[in-house]
Amino acid sequence: MTTPPPPGPPPRQDFAPPPGPPPSKGHGGFEDSAPPPGPPLPAQSGKKHAWEEAVPDTSELPPPPPFFAAHDFSPTNNATEQEAEAGEAFCHSNPMLKPEALDPANAQAQQQSNFRLLWMNDKVQIAPVALGVWKGFSKDGTTDTSIISWPPLYSVSSHGPWATGRTKVIYYEVNFLKDSRQEISMALGFTVPPYPGFRLPGWHRGSLAVHGDDGHKYINDRWGGKDFVQPFKRGETVGIGMKFVPTGGDGVSVKIFLTRDGVHQTQWEWDLYEETDMVQDGGVKGLDGFRDLCAAVGVFEKVHFEIVFAPWRWKWQGLEEYSKRS
Repeated sequence: MTTPPPPGPPPRQDFAPPPGPPPSKGHGGFEDSAPPPGPPLPAQSGKKHAWEEAVPDTSELPPPPPFFAAHDFSPTNNATEQEAEAGEAFCHSNPMLKPEALDPANAQAQQQSNFRLLWMNDKVQIAPVALGVWKGFSKDGTTDTSIISWPPLYSVSSHGPWATGRTKVIYYEVNFLKDSRQEISMALGFTVPPYPGFRLPGWHRGSLAVHGDDGHKYINDRWGGKDFVQPFKRGETVGIGMKFVPTGGDGVSVKIFLTRDGVHQTQWEWDLYEETDMVQDGGVKGLDGFRDLCAAVGVFEKVHFEIVFAPWRWKWQGLEEYSKRS
């Protein structure tokens, strides 16, 4: 029998996006068509680190990370200018929640990986099928929708590395089932609540994601993202995680990483602070370990999927070892 999630809703917020058009383009807002009707999803409920100083003798240093080209728009799917601007207005009207200690029921749910999911789009159907496992699908014509977990996977009060002195890794996996269309119309990421539920994760403040249709990574980037991996495939399992490592005082280093079919490779990870584009990226505040973070799964069009929070059901079983690496 599936253990029910704890009762009670996450923090309340208002959802109606403001009226009006406006400027923005890219994967998060490019083509000229009307925004989706209805209210956005009820998404639930710092410090930046300087680059390290250059070392005069660099002969023994490892090579720099690969350069990921930025794009003005996605080669696959792009949202409208109106949708992009409505998302920005939502974020302006609904600031990121400040960290709060979880009540006992939600703290227990977090420890048991018994997360519940929240979304608002009647073309998206999701249900729990086991402890820490949700199965769902979206229909043809589904507009951009974010599915948000609650309670947070990362809680500042419980996991802040500067307080615990320990590394914290958060992670989940998604199975792309074979009834999905050829192009995987899903985005996997994390966000600080609240987040506009009529937008995909990675497009606005306090969120990041890797999008399955183009393989680009997005951090507060409503344009076209940056090259990262090959697009996701039907029948594949992809996991996404964040690693928070104490660096002394209240410093924290943050890495984002992917796994594919249970395999982790170093080329599928990046440092939160690398390659920040001051023109197109809106900054990483909220993703730096000083805000609570929820899983954020974006869907559009037709896709069938399972979201797996339960560690004993993951294909990748290297989390403990990965947590110990510097």
